Amino acid sequence: MFSLKRNFKTLLLLILFLAANLLVYTNKMPLYHEEPRRTIIANEMLLRGSYIVPTVCYETYFKKPPLQNWIILFLGKITGKITNFDARLPSVLSFLLTGFFLFFLFDDRKQGFIASLIFLTSYVTLISYANKAEPDILFTSLIFLSYYFWQKSKSLSFFIISSIFMGLAMLTKGISPIFFYPGLVLFYAFKRDNFSKNFLKLVFHFVLSLIFPILWLFLFAEKANLNSLLLVFSNEVSSRMVGSFSFVVLHLITFPLRAFLALFPWSIVFIFIFDKKLTKELKENELFMTSFLIFITSFLIMTVFPGGKGRYFMPAAPFFAITLSFLCPKGYLLKDSIKWFSILFLSAIYFIFSFYVIKHGFVFQGIVLIILGVLLLLFLRFKYYVFDFLVVFSMFLFLFYIHGLYLYRANTKKNYKQIAYRIYTLFPDKRLPVVVDNTLKPEFVSLALNLERITGEFVYSENVIKPNDFYLITSKDKVCKCCKKIFLCNCSSNVPTLYVYHCKKRE
Repeated sequence: MFSLKRNFKTLLLLILFLAANLLVYTNKMPLYHEEPRRTIIANEMLLRGSYIVPTVCYETYFKKPPLQNWIILFLGKITGKITNFDARLPSVLSFLLTGFFLFFLFDDRKQGFIASLIFLTSYVTLISYANKAEPDILFTSLIFLSYYFWQKSKSLSFFIISSIFMGLAMLTKGISPIFFYPGLVLFYAFKRDNFSKNFLKLVFHFVLSLIFPILWLFLFAEKANLNSLLLVFSNEVSSRMVGSFSFVVLHLITFPLRAFLALFPWSIVFIFIFDKKLTKELKENELFMTSFLIFITSFLIMTVFPGGKGRYFMPAAPFFAITLSFLCPKGYLLKDSIKWFSILFLSAIYFIFSFYVIKHGFVFQGIVLIILGVLLLLFLRFKYYVFDFLVVFSMFLFLFYIHGLYLYRANTKKNYKQIAYRIYTLFPDKRLPVVVDNTLKPEFVSLALNLERITGEFVYSENVIKPNDFYLITSKDKVCKCCKKIFLCNCSSNVPTLYVYHCKKRE
C-alpha cells in the first residue's frame, strides 16, 4: 500500500520538490501572453525611478493596480535588472506560501496536509499559473491569507493583518472583495447568531482594507488622470457582466466545465466520491461552512458573469481545497482498473512525446521523459487510497508538463530577445529614441521590453511621443513619407512580420 505520511516534513519535501521544478526553466522560457506587459511595467518603474503610475512603453496603464509590478521591481532592484526569473518568482512563492498556510489553518494537521496537497496539485494552480508572471496566483494567495487571519482573528492584531491582506489583494486586482465577503455574509446570515455584530465586523474589515488602495489612488491622482483610471476599471468590470444572449447561454453551459477542468483532478472527487452525509454533520463547523459558501458564491458569480474566465475562478481554489478536505472519504481504496488505465495512459503520453522531441533534435529531453515514463510504470505495483493516487498522478502530470511541453516550448517559442538584439544592431545611430506601433500588441510589448533591457532606455508608444528623429517598429508595410525602411524582419513563422523605419520629420 502506497500512502503518504500526512505530516509537515512530507509537505515541506513536496513543496521543495515543486519549487525546484517550477523554477528550473523560468529564465529559459520567453515571456508570453500578458507576461511581457506585467514585466515591462516593473522595468519602466526601474528606469523612471517612479513607482506610482504604471506605464507600458511610457503610456499610462490603467487596467491593473501595481502590486505585482512592485514585487517584481523589488526583486529586480536586487540585481539591477529585471529578468524573466524575477518576473515569475512572485507567482511561485505565492503558490507555495498558500499551500504552506493551508496546512496550518487546521487544528488537525493531517486534514491540513490533505487541503494543502489538493490546492498544490490542482490543474489551474500547479500547471496553468504557478510559474507564470501573471497576478492571478498572487491575488489568490492574498485573498486566502486574508481569510486565514480572519479565522485566527481572536486578537485585534490578526484582524488588522487580515484587512491588510485584503487591501493588498485589491492592489493586485480590484475585484478581491467578491471572493471573500459574500460567502461570509451568507454564513453569518444562516447562523443567525450575532448576525448584526458579525456583519458590522465585516464592514469594519472592509473599511480598513481600503486604506492602502485609497492611499495609492491619492498618490496616483497627484501624477496622472484619476478619472481615466476609474473609468477603465469600471469598464473592465462592466465588460465582464454583459454579452449577447447566445454568448451568455454558451457561458452558462461551458463555465462549469471550465471550472471542472481548472480543479482537475480533485473536481472528480468532489462530484463523484465525497460522502454527502457529512455535509449535514458539518453545518456547525465554521471553517467548513465559510469555505464552502465562499467557494459556491464565487462559482455562481463567475458563472453568471458572461466574461468570467476559468482563471478568474482561481481565488476559490483554496476554499475548494478546504471544503474537499472535509468531504473526502477516509481510506477510500482506488480500484485497480482506474489505476492501470490512468498510469498506462499517462506513461504512453510520456513515451510518444519523448519520441517526438527526439525526432526534433532534443535528445536529452527525450531521454529524461523516457526515464520519467518508466518510473511512472513502477508505481503500478502499489495499491492506493484515492487521495494518495491523485497526488502521485498529479505530480507525474506536472513533471510531464514541465520537462515535456514547457521545456519544448521554451526551446521553440518565438524569442523576442534575439529579435531585439538583431534589430538593435541595425540602428545606425543608437542614441535615437525607439517608437513602437500604437496597437501595443503582445508581440510589440515583448519586443519593447527586450529593447529596453538592451538599451537601458524607454521604448515609446506612438500614442505618447512622436519625436522629430526616431526609429519606428511596426507591422505596417507603409507609413508616412518621412520614414525610410531600414529592415524587414520575417523573423520566424510564428512571429508577425516586423518593419523597422528611420523616421525624420521635415522641418
